[in-house]
Amino acid sequence: MNKGQQLLDQDFITKYLTEKLPAFYPKLKEINEITIKTCKKDIWKEKYRLVAKYTTTFTDDSGQKITLPIYCSASDCEDRKSVFDALNFLWQSSFSGDKYMMPRPLFYDEDFNAVLYRGLRGHHLYHFIGKKNINKVKEILPLAAQWFAKLHQIPATEQQNFNAQSSSIATVIPGSAHWLRSVQKKQPQYYEQIKNIFQTLYQREQDFFANSDKQWLIHGDAHPENIINISDTQVGAIDFGDMCLGDFARDLGAFMQQLHYMSIRHINNHDVIMEIKQLFLTEYLKATNIEMTDDLQQRIDTYYYWTMLRTSFVFLIQAQPAPDRAKPLVDELLDKLGLR
Repeated sequence: MNKGQQLLDQDFITKYLTEKLPAFYPKLKEINEITIKTCKKDIWKEKYRLVAKYTTTFTDDSGQKITLPIYCSASDCEDRKSVFDALNFLWQSSFSGDKYMMPRPLFYDEDFNAVLYRGLRGHHLYHFIGKKNINKVKEILPLAAQWFAKLHQIPATEQQNFNAQSSSIATVIPGSAHWLRSVQKKQPQYYEQIKNIFQTLYQREQDFFANSDKQWLIHGDAHPENIINISDTQVGAIDFGDMCLGDFARDLGAFMQQLHYMSIRHINNHDVIMEIKQLFLTEYLKATNIEMTDDLQQRIDTYYYWTMLRTSFVFLIQAQPAPDRAKPLVDELLDKLGLR
């Protein structure tokens, strides 16, 4: 049996969590039920990459039944220790509170290269976009902006660069060299255009870092599916695999681009989409007391365009390529960057 398959085995997980959870929930007396749901599953002959949700119901020492969403993210080929370290750093920094939430890190298992954490209960922002619930989207976005603002204001040092590979658009997994080689092989007619777009954006990033000695702790994978609405007054974020030191404008540009891209699938109103994007940015600037400048706008644009480029990469080299979906993005980027 592939080692990772054990993490989806009912008997194994029941015994595993019975041994592990009392250290974090000392009142736990007996586990009554564990329901396993696979969120992501790539299990090959020997290697594995998976995310599983263990909905765990246990009885405490007072006889009360408690249900917890326990998640496991494991891989034999990607770093998971850095995810635990990032979560643990934020948790120890009292980042999670009454208004802004995050998963609670439980433990890192070196044997499985797995991080286990208590998840957040709620729907992600894209859920409400898909339902065309504009009022709810407008309710969540200011809280989301404030969540990112709180993260970016944490004093960060090189010790907090939990995933240095993600600090640059050139090296964030799987790396620009991989993307470009894949495009050259599978869609050669797009190669020169894609390469020129990437080089322009990468040079912009390098120019900023060369002229600034400041970096910020950033989420690194900011988009609506990673923002969780917990209640009318609470919001949280998930998926900390790319948390690193970088330019805070990256979280803003990536989030706004994905907010736009996901919204146009469901909200047939250009003015509304522009309004909600501006709402997010305005609330962020207000929360950080940062003034919008031409320099900051260009940095946000750089990462906005980079996120568009990553989407076009996926369309071009996925198992069933969709160059017709990539072309409008590539054309827009060429126009925006003056590369025609």
